[in-house]
This record gives sequence, C-alpha cells and structure tokens, in this order.
Amino acid sequence: MTGLSSIEADRVDALHEWWRTAVDRFVGHDSRRSIVLVGNGCTVGHAADVVRPGASVNKVFVSVAAHLLAAEGQLDLDSSVSVADLPGSINPSVLDSLSPTHRFSTGELSRLALATGDNRIAEHLVLLLGAERVNAVAASLGCPGTQLHVGFADEMLSARGRANVTTAADCATVLDAVFRLPVLAPLRPALRSSLFNSRILLRMPDEIIVSHKTGSLAGVVNDVGVIHAPSGDLIACFLTDGQDDSAHTSADIGACARAALDAWEARPR
Repeated sequence: MTGLSSIEADRVDALHEWWRTAVDRFVGHDSRRSIVLVGNGCTVGHAADVVRPGASVNKVFVSVAAHLLAAEGQLDLDSSVSVADLPGSINPSVLDSLSPTHRFSTGELSRLALATGDNRIAEHLVLLLGAERVNAVAASLGCPGTQLHVGFADEMLSARGRANVTTAADCATVLDAVFRLPVLAPLRPALRSSLFNSRILLRMPDEIIVSHKTGSLAGVVNDVGVIHAPSGDLIACFLTDGQDDSAHTSADIGACARAALDAWEARPR
C-alpha cells in the first residue's frame, strides 16, 4: 500500500478483512452476484467487472450524460416539454397524476428519472440524448462495461431490456463522479430521494441516508449507492442476475450493506 503509513495501512487492512467477510457471505456460491464496496482507500468486491443487466441502474448514466453534455453546450437543461408530449405507457407512472399541460425542464426530468425511476421520463431522455452519446459519456468517465442499447419503453421491460448492461465497478465509478464533480451536484438530491428503499436501505438505521438507484427485471435485483455514514461516505454496488427469489436477494443486499456499514463505523480511525 504505497503512500500509506503503517498505521493507515493497518486500518485499511482491518476494514478489508471485515468487508471481505461481508462480501463472501453475500455471494455465497452464487456466481450470478456481483458486488463492490469502496471507501477510505479500501476496495473489496466480487465479479465487479462482470457485465450484467443494469435495468434501471442504467438511468444513472443517462442522467449523468444529460448534465455533462449540457456543460459542453450540447444540451439545454432549461428546455421544457409537456407531460402530454412525453412517451406513453400502459404501466403506472408518476406522470399520470399531473395535468397533461404541466411542463418539466430537461434538467428536472433528469433528476426525476433517478428519484422516481419513471420509465416514461427515462425513455424521453434516451430519445433526446441518443444511446451513442450516453455510451460515449460512460466511456469518458472510465466505465467501459456500460452500454445502453435500448430505451425504457414498455416493450423493453422484458428480456429485451437485458441489452442495457453495466458492471458493479462502473457503477462505483459513476457514483464517485456524481459526488466529486460540481457539474453533477444537482443529481445528488435526486439519488437521496429514491422511492425504492427495500434493498441497501432495508436494514439501515433510520438516521442513515443512502443516495442510490435500484434496477429490476425478471431475475435481476440491483441496487447501487452511496451510504452517508456518520464517519464518511462509502459506496456499495450490488448487481445480480438469475435470481429466483427477488425478495430473498433484496434481503441479502440489505444484510450485506448493513454489515459493510457496521464495519465502516467500527474501523480504527
């Protein structure tokens, strides 16, 4: 551990050992589970570079692309669109509760896509940006395993949606960018406001805030986020495939995330 004092190295080693136990317990004998935990100079994972279906987790890359492209003058976040002009869906949408004449800015939609996971909103953003530009932004951030090939229209919420892929390592990279780059700061409250809290947050103490994004398809149970612990932030990314019981996998994610938090808070400092 070049650049670390012996005391600092011992602290990282202790955290690494605790996290390794949590990771091994989460993975068990299931080769279809990926995880990475990152914080305090320590990274512990399993199959973190394995490409898996991202499902709605890929919406993080779409929203990040919108803000980075806007910073380059390639997109106007202040441009607006009415609810009536957004893509339709036979599935429930948060947009159904609004007047068809209500208007959102592109910036607002990029944040709502993360907080609500709404597929109509995400589909609009994909059509606006184009998959090629989203993938180019992901690559520029150092996320080579992330590819958006289809949008989030109704017909893509099946096996076809598996074409959108990412890795646990890429998710950790993009989350680090969101909390490191000032231009991406507007996305942080959106991730903190996620409506889906039955995975990483499942066993967290009530006072712990997690900025995260879930993703689900048949057999796919994902959650990636930043846990805002009292002693500092840590990143936890879970991607799974081939899961027969999504509730059981969600519980395993919650247990692992809590073990990671407990080790993080108990580490020597």
